[in-house]
Amino acid sequence: MDMNSGYRDTPPPLAPLRNKNPTVYSSEQNERDSLNVSLPPHMSDLPNGGGKSRRGGDHVGKMKSGHNFLGFLNSRNSGLLEQRESFSYFWVLLSTLYGKILIVLMITFCLIEVMDNSVKLLTLQGFYLVYLYLGSIGVIICIYIWVLVDSCSTWNTIDSPNITTSVMADAELGSMTMTRFDSLKRAHISRDKTSATSFYIRIGALAFGLGTLVFNGLEMAMHSLMEGSCLSGVVFVHPILHGLFTFLQMHFLFVNSQVLVEKFGPIARFGFMHLAATNLALWIRLVIWESGVEWVYFVHLAQSSGTHLRSLASFGDSDIPTPLHLRGYPKFITDSTSAEAHRMERDVNLPSNVSWNGYIYRPISENHISEVVNLHQCLNTNSLGQLWTSSMPFLYPFIVQFSLIAAGVTYVMGKNVGMDRLKSFQYVNSMNKKHHRSSDSNNHHKSLKSTYSYEVDAIDCSSASKGLFLGLLCLVIVIVIIIIFLVVKEDPDFPMEILFWMTSGTLCGILVISLISSIIGLYQIRKLSHTGYIPTQVDKLFSSVTLTGVIFYSVFGIVIGSCGLYISMDTATSKYDKQIHLMLILVNSVQLLQTTFQSTLLGEALRRGSITTHQILTKPGRQVITFLLCSNGALWAFDSFITQSWLSQELQLRFMGLLAWGVISRISLPLLVFYRFHSGVLLLEIWQRTYRSFKFDNLN
Repeated sequence: MDMNSGYRDTPPPLAPLRNKNPTVYSSEQNERDSLNVSLPPHMSDLPNGGGKSRRGGDHVGKMKSGHNFLGFLNSRNSGLLEQRESFSYFWVLLSTLYGKILIVLMITFCLIEVMDNSVKLLTLQGFYLVYLYLGSIGVIICIYIWVLVDSCSTWNTIDSPNITTSVMADAELGSMTMTRFDSLKRAHISRDKTSATSFYIRIGALAFGLGTLVFNGLEMAMHSLMEGSCLSGVVFVHPILHGLFTFLQMHFLFVNSQVLVEKFGPIARFGFMHLAATNLALWIRLVIWESGVEWVYFVHLAQSSGTHLRSLASFGDSDIPTPLHLRGYPKFITDSTSAEAHRMERDVNLPSNVSWNGYIYRPISENHISEVVNLHQCLNTNSLGQLWTSSMPFLYPFIVQFSLIAAGVTYVMGKNVGMDRLKSFQYVNSMNKKHHRSSDSNNHHKSLKSTYSYEVDAIDCSSASKGLFLGLLCLVIVIVIIIIFLVVKEDPDFPMEILFWMTSGTLCGILVISLISSIIGLYQIRKLSHTGYIPTQVDKLFSSVTLTGVIFYSVFGIVIGSCGLYISMDTATSKYDKQIHLMLILVNSVQLLQTTFQSTLLGEALRRGSITTHQILTKPGRQVITFLLCSNGALWAFDSFITQSWLSQELQLRFMGLLAWGVISRISLPLLVFYRFHSGVLLLEIWQRTYRSFKFDNLN
């Protein structure tokens, strides 16, 4: 069997095998080898600091006594080269603090501007966004320029003996031998030491990045057709810089997301933290800014409705629809009559001896409302502006999911900057205390890792047909429901009760089937063997964060449904109100259980594989994995187009209010949508890797 076919992965717990991979020396290793002639016995196993290399072995007899003494000192203190990077952990902590400060500043600026004060809108965050965009663009361009300059200088010395060959492994492309020039060394970027980022995560970054670019394109078109100069010049630059930043980051994530930066020290750490903080800051800005603007408009409708309140309609052209109308909010919010009736239930009854003295309480001043209304009128004077505003509920999940992927990948890359040097220094210190224990364990792990790999076969759909067709059936049903929902949601003649039961029943049915499948899969997956595979840092980060968002959203739904059901029992409400609250409790409870069991199944399946002949033939649990792969794709589409709609969140909006639920929904719902996407990625990797047979290197 061809040893180069297949990509290498983490090994199963087998007997110790001998590593036959050749050693690749770095530039620091070559410098040490010129000094390391004789080593004490306890230092002979140290990485990058011990052992007889080819160069060191050839010059043993030629070194003078002074060089021998210097080599002895160097071997006794092989960790000194790592110690020369002063305050290594200081820069790690400082760069992390820098990223946190960037996020806190974005929260501060957005809150100050949406609150009722004298600060003009888009003033603070306008200049701050320019700094974030330019800094992120500069980080990506600097990396490309550095590699390009070093590559150009290397082509002139292409025949030099410093050119080395290494193996770059990709989980989807298999193992390929590539020529690695010294430019990558001098640029301090290593491609043979890669951080495993799933190929499907990178494909998702491209898809979500395209959605973000569409949003930027609509915004640029809106600015180009805007009448008058109602915005500052800084705001006009935002969509251009955001689009350029998104495009460069898409290319960077797809091409270089697996690269480990070995050096650059503080500069690289601060650069990657700036990228991660920028992506998170953009998400936070959308949460605070959009929720705040919608709340101001809600108060504007409350204060401008009724004959006893002074109308504020003179702030803008009343023919232009409000953002609440354009974004599809329920009628009890957008309709002044029903909204007023709903708000009157919350009025405070004052004692008879207390009077308003001619004043009416207004939570937001007219000056601040006028600024928000005028800004909306400025942005929506043309049809492209209204299209841009109305597309926000559909493009918002794409923007957030792209920001999540970019923030997670760049954060992990920032954490891995110089980790080889730091881990080597820790390893040296532990070796001085534990002698050969850590070295023997590390060498044993490396020998195991290099002795087996997965076979690369053609796509084998055996033991997956039932799960595949059941999953495709769920996917077709969801597509039909999405089309019906998008067509009839604006139709006043279509009963909303039928639409509610149609969407909620479909979601509940798919979740129940997925829950049962996850439980069956947990039972069947135990028949596979443990491989010792450890999920990547990016996958563990995404799984933890997204599962937290799912729990956040589901728990709020359960509590809101329970409270609404309790209130409806004490009051004379219709039977339909009780039924919809029961349905809300049921859907969120099943969703919470399903995600819990599915996450457990993913964690188990990722760490197991088919080793024995019986496992390879029977493929236990593959039907379940195939169905869950299709059902998570269907649920991703359902949550992106139906659950994300404000019309589907009417119960939560009535109970929590526009501002509170607007913030909760914009935080938790994108995480729920991204959980479905990331679960699909993990299930696809399990489907490909777990049920492949292993091949073992021939050891002689």
